Amino acid sequence: MIRFFPLALAFLVVFGCTPPEVPDPVPDDIETPSVIDVSPEGIMEEQTELDIGDVEQTIHFNVTLASESRGRNIQVDSRSDALNRIRLTTVTIEPPYPDELFFDVTLQCRNQFDNTPVVLRGEYMVDDVPVGDIRYILGENSHRDHSMGKVEVMQALDTYPESALLSLDVEALLMPRGTSPQVLDPEQASTSPERRSTAITFNPVRIEFVGRGPEAEPFEEDEVPEEAPTGNTDVHGEEVE
Repeated sequence: MIRFFPLALAFLVVFGCTPPEVPDPVPDDIETPSVIDVSPEGIMEEQTELDIGDVEQTIHFNVTLASESRGRNIQVDSRSDALNRIRLTTVTIEPPYPDELFFDVTLQCRNQFDNTPVVLRGEYMVDDVPVGDIRYILGENSHRDHSMGKVEVMQALDTYPESALLSLDVEALLMPRGTSPQVLDPEQASTSPERRSTAITFNPVRIEFVGRGPEAEPFEEDEVPEEAPTGNTDVHGEEVE
């Protein structure tokens, strides 16, 4: 036992005090991996360029009866989807029939077309009669609702038919990446066939002129008739008539 102890102590001294091995340094000629940009900006740069299908799926025209054309003899029924896109509107009018009937038009855009502007051009139609032009460019700050003004439909009618249809005949042109919206002329703009589409959605408005009814009293300027709630909302979150 006495002879074994010095031998064990010597073993510990020799092997216990040996310093740990230090790894060789990385040679200077070996490149380190580059850092991958996973920020939203970096991801957006890698996305595929927009095509005309993105335009068809993310823009929509909402057509609503203007407040100045409401009356006790006018009823409105609208149907909207989960994205507040109005899909169909029916306007029922009893006598006295108005001399003018105005509609507000809002362009709903759920995409950003900063680098690839979209040209919209066409006409508002009452049956086969044009009643207004559409000339618009979606460019910077396009992801929002755009007021397109008003359209008046009675100008297209010589008499009061049983019904008339307000619709849109519109074409969209997706311009090449890098096109500046400031230099675009909606009348003259052109692009390749695969970047053009007439499949742009809107809510057609069926206007029905029904039989004789009591004469409606005129409204004061600050008086707007209350209408039965429809359970639908427009793009601003307000109830649609």
